[in-house]
Amino acid sequence: MPGPERGLRSGVCAPVFVGDAVVGVFAVFSRRPHAYSPQDLALVQRLAAYIAVGLAHQRLAEAARHAAVERARTASVESSVELLRTISGVLDIRTVFPQVSEIANKVLPTIC
Repeated sequence: MPGPERGLRSGVCAPVFVGDAVVGVFAVFSRRPHAYSPQDLALVQRLAAYIAVGLAHQRLAEAARHAAVERARTASVESSVELLRTISGVLDIRTVFPQVSEIANKVLPTIC
């Protein structure tokens, strides 16, 4: 924590919790001694709680993005399997080319 070497003479801080885990500390410092009151502590604690809500929302959004990427990958793999099944069921690809083209068009936009 910054201290007297930077000219800071007082401070107030509160832990930032996400769930039961402390993920950080919100702190405010001043060059004035005794600059903060118990009311300031309550405000800092409230701000730390707001920061925690923001962090929790960010983590949920990241999990949702990750899940969407995984769903897209799964869909791509399923389309590839469908393509392979279609091709393996025939001796001449010309007979199934329209089906192969349709399936490949589903896969290619997600890959490229």
